[in-house]
Amino acid sequence: MAKLTVNWLRELWPVIAVLIFSVIVIVIGIWSPAFVGGCVTPLCNAVRNLEWESLAAGLFGLAGGVAVIAIARVQIKEQRRADVELQLVDLDALIRQYEVDVPRIRVIVAAAIWEVKPDDPKLASAANNRLRLVEAVLPRKLVKEVANQHRLPESVRIISSSIWNAMNTIKGVSFGVTPPHTHYTQVEATRQILRSLVYDMEEGLERLRVERDNYFKLLIDR
Repeated sequence: MAKLTVNWLRELWPVIAVLIFSVIVIVIGIWSPAFVGGCVTPLCNAVRNLEWESLAAGLFGLAGGVAVIAIARVQIKEQRRADVELQLVDLDALIRQYEVDVPRIRVIVAAAIWEVKPDDPKLASAANNRLRLVEAVLPRKLVKEVANQHRLPESVRIISSSIWNAMNTIKGVSFGVTPPHTHYTQVEATRQILRSLVYDMEEGLERLRVERDNYFKLLIDR
């Protein structure tokens, strides 16, 4: 709504300016006897003889014509915006899904990292089971649909796939459940891998938003 209002104001400001000038002409025309009474200078004579009715009528006609053009331009822009948004509907749906799934996966990973302890196969197994929960939140269909839309910029499709790859990799990460894989160094190495993958997801989502907005502006400005 705010963007729509700004667009209307940007296009209609000439109409508003003409209308304001028309009102000024009408005021001068009506009140000119009081303004220039007793004055005989060329300027006062011009004001006194001003055919304000004709001038105001012409200005109102001009305002009407400009208004028609401005409204048509706004409608064209809004239709263009709607067409572009329709073209990006799958990408926007994927971004919204990522915005839900990335925080969920971050919570799952944080819980697994907190749960696992060195030299404790039972806790390692429980942490691995927790990581398998990532499988349930993978947006497979949307990722595939976006990947197959070759009209989208390659950068958008690459970033989208990189987020998916990070998610899918997290699902496959496991803490060791047998010595020496339960040693502290092995556990910490797996933790670092998971933290890095979470960072890749979050950073990728930010880049995907930026690329989407840049592509949207490019399509709008064509």
